[in-house]
Amino acid sequence: MSTYNVPEHQVSEGMWAPGGRRPAAPRQPAKSRSASRPSTDPTEVHLSNAVIRSARFTAPILLALGAMNAWAAQRTEDYGSLSTALCLCVCAAGLFGEDLLQRGYRRDRAVLAHVAGHPGAATRHVARAVGAPERVVARNLDRLTDDGLLVLVTDGATPALRSYRLAS
Repeated sequence: MSTYNVPEHQVSEGMWAPGGRRPAAPRQPAKSRSASRPSTDPTEVHLSNAVIRSARFTAPILLALGAMNAWAAQRTEDYGSLSTALCLCVCAAGLFGEDLLQRGYRRDRAVLAHVAGHPGAATRHVARAVGAPERVVARNLDRLTDDGLLVLVTDGATPALRSYRLAS
């Protein structure tokens, strides 16, 4: 599930919340000297997996529509429609690239969460738990180790035998 942070003042009682969930009731600030300041705690709104899956199909569909419109506009020599269709193709390609990038971030979070819950987990066990190929998980673990979030516990001969834990 994806989480987006939305400031409380933007989520009203009648406003649609993605995923069909009602926003949480506003929290009452604790009584202190800073109670006079407005709360800056964001309310989390969760997107359902169905919404995320449908967004993955949007970019290829827009790319196909843009390509068909560009082909039709080129045959009729309508250059205004052709430029619009090509812009649609470029925007769809950008959406597709963003989805690929976000998919990698989601997998990194899942790998990091599994290693946090199972210190000393080997690459093979993490891959089974996350449901991704071992090569992909090995790449994620290497990237998280390079970023300083994980530490290599045992250095195996192959990436599948290495084990990791959270960095201190």
